[in-house]
Amino acid sequence: NVYANNVFYAPKNTGAQFTVKMMKNSKFAGNLYYNMDGQAELLGDTDAIVGVDPKISIPENCDGIDKMQAFALGNKEVLAKGKDIKKMSETDGVGNENKSAYLGAICK
Repeated sequence: NVYANNVFYAPKNTGAQFTVKMMKNSKFAGNLYYNMDGQAELLGDTDAIVGVDPKISIPENCDGIDKMQAFALGNKEVLAKGKDIKKMSETDGVGNENKSAYLGAICK
């Protein structure tokens, strides 16, 4: 699987990082790692979007589907820097069928 055009977001720069033990043989390309210093390098994402604040706001009360829009990108520069994806993935990171769900934060 290729994980492209995602926004991995931490509200504060805490040095948080994640590993991809469940996603062996995966490639990361063109993702934005906001407040996650060194994450792109750790995942080998040489096409990472850098120097862009996605301007995501997280409301205090985020319970309910009506709050979903609050998590949308506020900076359209992220969209301009994303990769062109012709087709969304049909499986998730561990191979489960995913024909109806949306994977990736940036898609045309």
